[in-house]
Amino acid sequence: MAYLIKQRQNGGRYTTIYATVATWADLPKGGRGAVQQRLYVGRFNADKDTVRVSKGIVGSCVLDIGFGDLRSRVSEAGNLEAVREWLRSQCDSPPPSAASGLRLCLRTDELGTALIGQCHVLRTLAAETGLERCLLETFGEAEGLALLHLAMHQLVAARPLYLAASWLDDLWLPKAIADFDFSSAGLSRFMNRVGRSETARQAFYESWLRRRGGPRALIYDTTSISTYASTLEAAAFGHNRDGEHLPQENLALVCDRTDGMPLFCRLVPGSVPDVITLDATARMLRALGLAEAEFALDRGFYSNSNLRELLLHGHHFTIGALLSCRQSKELLARYRTTLKSPRHSICHEGRCVRHVRDSWEVDMGRDANGAKRGKRVVEAHVFFDPRRHADRISELDERVFALEDRASRESFANQGQAKAWLVENARRLAPCLGIGVGPDGAVTLHRKPRAIASRTATAGYHIVLCDTPGREPVEVLSDYRSRDRVEKLFHMLKNGDGQRRFRTGNQSVAEGRILLAFLALALRAELENRLRDSGLLKTVSLAEFLAEMGRIRAIRLPGGDRLLREISKRQRKWLESVRVPPIQL
Repeated sequence: MAYLIKQRQNGGRYTTIYATVATWADLPKGGRGAVQQRLYVGRFNADKDTVRVSKGIVGSCVLDIGFGDLRSRVSEAGNLEAVREWLRSQCDSPPPSAASGLRLCLRTDELGTALIGQCHVLRTLAAETGLERCLLETFGEAEGLALLHLAMHQLVAARPLYLAASWLDDLWLPKAIADFDFSSAGLSRFMNRVGRSETARQAFYESWLRRRGGPRALIYDTTSISTYASTLEAAAFGHNRDGEHLPQENLALVCDRTDGMPLFCRLVPGSVPDVITLDATARMLRALGLAEAEFALDRGFYSNSNLRELLLHGHHFTIGALLSCRQSKELLARYRTTLKSPRHSICHEGRCVRHVRDSWEVDMGRDANGAKRGKRVVEAHVFFDPRRHADRISELDERVFALEDRASRESFANQGQAKAWLVENARRLAPCLGIGVGPDGAVTLHRKPRAIASRTATAGYHIVLCDTPGREPVEVLSDYRSRDRVEKLFHMLKNGDGQRRFRTGNQSVAEGRILLAFLALALRAELENRLRDSGLLKTVSLAEFLAEMGRIRAIRLPGGDRLLREISKRQRKWLESVRVPPIQL
């Protein structure tokens, strides 16, 4: 049985039409039941009761077909392939007469318009950075352009992938992908092919690294992506960065330290600790052509074994040390008084920071024969930010005082009730408040000065380890803080590009989606860098810029010529700011 389904999208702003076939088949978990197959037909025009057929079916042909006639045809066809072939045949045949009962219009009263601005900007960035060329060389013209346009949709719309067809319908697509299947089922098959093409994906990363000049200074970090799917091969419970009690896969990302451009990414099983992923990633990068690399890593990657592996494999690093380990405590005890003196001040990005330099011993363990290796010594840079230290103390004092004030207005029958109040209201600050009993037997809460001082003892301190001796402290601190670029990209990936969770239970599809997310991040990083270089980012966000570019449209005239609609002064100025040439049709 075949029928049509109307589905409201984007909060009811428009309606999409799907041709659906229900068959009786085997179910994934056993047994038999009704199974649906869908074909995205196009967008519904309620005023004219017509459907604008998707370019994924009819290519560059602009086809509006009556909803009633479409419903009759779908019911008669009985299968989706017959529906697809019938729709394609309408572009090659003249409109039938009124006696035939088929209402078909090829944009007679509406002259086709298309979104031009966003696609022009992003394709220009892809061409100038070499991203488009790398995709075409490794995936072929059709699939390479399809990946690029889907990455544009991810960046601009930040909506699920199955909604990409409605956005792409507003574009004039290149001829190579005019007939590409952008339906929901077609995109799932496409992502599955990309995920299975390990050779093509590795070839892309190799080409992209070569295009970027094989940078030595890198940033490496990981984040978690949650999933409800239990069938993902690498999904497992682990340290979830979003605080969700769900299985996850970890995403490892490598970026260029100079401009934050993403260079390489891969999926890691969700239960694998961060420190274990680094060596495998470093080996992959070396196989892809990076003979020598220096990683900037946060404290989450610190362990003696990780430092040992980095040194044994010849990888250079700048890494934060945990302040709770023995050598860190010794360094802070040795230099806490020294770092209070302005004599040790340096200026980093207009801010006063104190600095001292010392050494750090790394236990190199034993070799393959069981013989103990000699210890290696790397440089330890101890930084102290007085302003951050003072701000942290003031902030904690204010929060604890506010809790104490709230507790003073409560009456507790016993100490158990006061403890329950602390757990509910103070949470992590509970150790900073103590429970006491007054002379009159009343249970009260009071501040614990020593506990408060203990929580702020290391505030403003950083210990950064570096295997390259003699480096300037400002350079070391800049490299260490460059990790913020990756954190921002992760935030954009999950919240700006809509990749907070996997929406698939197929591991190959997940691999393909990660490559797509990587491409969207690369476009975002390049656009944001150009906005920052021009100074426009101080007053205009990336989302505002893309929204303004989305107002640039072009129109197709009756004779087939294309005409660019008027471009405002602000739009011209913004295009010049990001070094994008004027639009030429």
